[in-house]
Amino acid sequence: MTKTDLVARMAVAGGWTKVGAEKALRALLAGIQSSLKRGQPVTLVGFGTFSARDAVAKAFGAVRVRPKVALNGDEKHRWGEVRWEGTPGEQSVWVIAASRTRHTEVRDVALKGTGPLVRAIPHLKSFSPVRAMALGVPLGFVQGREDDPTLWNKYLSTAVDLSDGIAVVVGVNSSSGFADHVFIVVKHAPSPATYNVVLAWRERPHEIQAPGDDDRTRR
Repeated sequence: MTKTDLVARMAVAGGWTKVGAEKALRALLAGIQSSLKRGQPVTLVGFGTFSARDAVAKAFGAVRVRPKVALNGDEKHRWGEVRWEGTPGEQSVWVIAASRTRHTEVRDVALKGTGPLVRAIPHLKSFSPVRAMALGVPLGFVQGREDDPTLWNKYLSTAVDLSDGIAVVVGVNSSSGFADHVFIVVKHAPSPATYNVVLAWRERPHEIQAPGDDDRTRR
């Protein structure tokens, strides 16, 4: 669904004009961004929670940054875009956490940092010495240690490959009907850089009702 689609649905549901619906959507997004900048979480029942807590950043060995967010869905922004200023060598972490959605499993990811485009499947953390740009970790493990500043250094850094400046840690959700959480970790480059992430979602195989639905994905 694009921004235009959302405005159209809001206009129909609320009995508004499209201009009025777009103003309401802009006001909503402005309120969300304002709260996040003040460090306050925003919860939309049935959708998810947006948060920018200092504790989560510290757990991932990251620092808080103040982003400028542009949602996708118009001619200028075909993809969601986030801009921020960071100190070279420091890390930032970006969290995608939807509470309920049809597509609950991250099937694979595509990452483009300072190196070539890489497509990866997030495999669960193992004792292998090989680092990965896409790592799967039980979500309960991550959530139980979100206030632990040693999470990154003690458990994740040895398994995550940040050589291209970007990696993804997928918190695999074991609760039926609830989506995985995605933690995008970025290591700030010495000069301005662009990082690209594409997530491919699907219904979990054990949650699919009809045969053949396991190939349905959403990006």
